Amino acid sequence: MASAPSLDWEQCTVEGCEGSRSHENGKCLAHLGPAELGTTLERIAREDHLDARGVEISSELLGQILAALPRAPEGSPRFGKAEFRAATFTGDAVFDGSVFAGDASFLRATFQGKAGGRNDGCAAGPRCSPRGLRPQSRP
Repeated sequence: MASAPSLDWEQCTVEGCEGSRSHENGKCLAHLGPAELGTTLERIAREDHLDARGVEISSELLGQILAALPRAPEGSPRFGKAEFRAATFTGDAVFDGSVFAGDASFLRATFQGKAGGRNDGCAAGPRCSPRGLRPQSRP
């Protein structure tokens, strides 16, 4: 039997959680309180880097992430670097219209609900074309 892959990130301080630590209290995005989550989402938008490795992401949390992101010219949520490696999407993971402008990783991510979206795009090319998402053509 193969052993579970080791995690190469600092894990959340909540026992049993493998989510990557945010800068707030050492907890992952899923375990932050409302004020801490707001601060973290502001930082993510400012730094253009989402680290959600190993995080359990509910539909509500994904909605909060999408709402906090900067907007592409057409008004869609715009991800810079997006790390969803080993994340678990516990509800529907709808990225309708989202643009992935930098590297995006969904390696070993699991989707317990519907996943994907329409008109999703990736300006960085094939390095960020998870199943159900299409690369965005570059101007």
